[in-house]
Amino acid sequence: MMRRLMWCLLWLAVPAAVARADDPSLPGAPAAPSGGASAASTSAAAAAEDLSFRGSAGPGAFQSMEHALSADAYRLGPGDMIAVTIWGELPAAHDLMVSPEGKLLIPLVGEIYVNRLLLPEATEQIRAAVKTAYRNVEVSVTLVKLRIFQVHVVGEVLKPGTYEARAVDRLSSVVFRAGGLTERAGMRSIEIRNADTLRTKADLLRFMRLADLGANPLLQDGDVVYVPLRKERVWAQGALRRPGDYELVPGDSLGGLVALAGGLLDGAILDSIEVAGYAPDGVSTELRRFKVPSEGASGGIFGLKGLRGDDRIYIQRLPKFHEERLITIDGEVLYPGVYDIEEDSTTLREAIERAGGFTPQASLEDAELIRTRGEGTKDRDFERLSKLDPSEMAPEEYDYVRARSRQREGWMAIDFIRLFREGDRSLDVVLERGDIIHVPPRRNYVRVMGRVLRPGNVVYRPGADADYYIEEAGGYLWNARRGKVRIIKTISGQWLKKSDFVDLEPGDTVWVPEKPDRDYWKAFRDTVSVLTGLATIYIVAQNATRN
Repeated sequence: MMRRLMWCLLWLAVPAAVARADDPSLPGAPAAPSGGASAASTSAAAAAEDLSFRGSAGPGAFQSMEHALSADAYRLGPGDMIAVTIWGELPAAHDLMVSPEGKLLIPLVGEIYVNRLLLPEATEQIRAAVKTAYRNVEVSVTLVKLRIFQVHVVGEVLKPGTYEARAVDRLSSVVFRAGGLTERAGMRSIEIRNADTLRTKADLLRFMRLADLGANPLLQDGDVVYVPLRKERVWAQGALRRPGDYELVPGDSLGGLVALAGGLLDGAILDSIEVAGYAPDGVSTELRRFKVPSEGASGGIFGLKGLRGDDRIYIQRLPKFHEERLITIDGEVLYPGVYDIEEDSTTLREAIERAGGFTPQASLEDAELIRTRGEGTKDRDFERLSKLDPSEMAPEEYDYVRARSRQREGWMAIDFIRLFREGDRSLDVVLERGDIIHVPPRRNYVRVMGRVLRPGNVVYRPGADADYYIEEAGGYLWNARRGKVRIIKTISGQWLKKSDFVDLEPGDTVWVPEKPDRDYWKAFRDTVSVLTGLATIYIVAQNATRN
């Protein structure tokens, strides 16, 4: 009965020890480590983008383990907690911590030196020592808590200092706790030193871009992390997924930088890669060309070396490779949307046919073709003239400015009625990528604006003149300037006088302007002043004649 009770206690003790080690909220769990710094939103300028380590971990907080611990790779050290269970007639269980001297003290067995031993090596030594003190027993050894040690982080981080880490933590975790990298940090040449010697180098950009764990090494007791200033760099442009400037480290190949830049775009030309840089004298420039050898010959693009600081790499792409040739058709067509076209082939009529043709509500009078390509070109004459006062312009310059200001950007002079109703194929233009075909709904009204009683839209009446629409809009107001009524044509945008006997069409606008404000008292005073002056002159003249 006693033996069964001991077995039950053992089965309960071991899981409880593991739980206490993993869950700090349980009684008896180790206290949260101190001395870390809360993470801040920071950035390191690399590859022209934000590569900061971001998070919300509090002081001394640890990230979860990335995978199960590999016993063949973990070396014991001071602070590790080992559970040693002895199975036999008198079973026993001990939670033991490796001492600062690297020793493990087992009751009734003695001290065992386990510092820097791999976990399997320490297990064999512990079993051997226990079996010398006990007979006919089995021994199990379990790592139940990882040690915490200090790592010094110095150099180009926002918060240099000493931070706590575990042997399963990688370099990025302590850089994160140190506030992240500064904008001047050399994130591809981070040094990890131990016992005054360089243990390894790290490349955090390679880790973040290519998921290379080897570039983000695990930490060890006594490590000092030094983040240097970014020194040499190169610029990579052209057919790359992430063009920009990159830190150059010894041993870099052209292919390695291309990989950091996200790889090549489809259609990249590899037989004429250009590298522009400074000559060895550091003053004059030189242009070098690389031709990528076959992959089997010398590693392909990854075999190209010889890059120098401040080099500029240019990788060209096949012209018009996979270039999108799209147009947009919207409005009153059966199937509006985006369509592919064949360059120098697809016409306006063919595009409308592919869109299912016009709907019954389509207004061909108002339909338009807008060409977006080439509209970025500046009209320098118009820009120059628009800055002048009209009095400083010649008559022809003033007329040009007025006409140019009314012109709609990209509007193509296409008569949709002649093309689609009358079949005039001379107007069937060839479309270009980026063209927009807009077919608005038919408008059955004439717009009346300005000084009328009810400004708004009046239903179109064939043959009616401007006076009819003004009357339908309630007639003139008292301050309407009747002699300056204008008709604005919807298609051409022309402003015509009402007296020109214009045939109004749906969509046209009748504009009734307002009389200008006049100061009649001022006019009276000015008139009196002029008359007074004339009278004075007359009197003076009369007196002079008499004398």
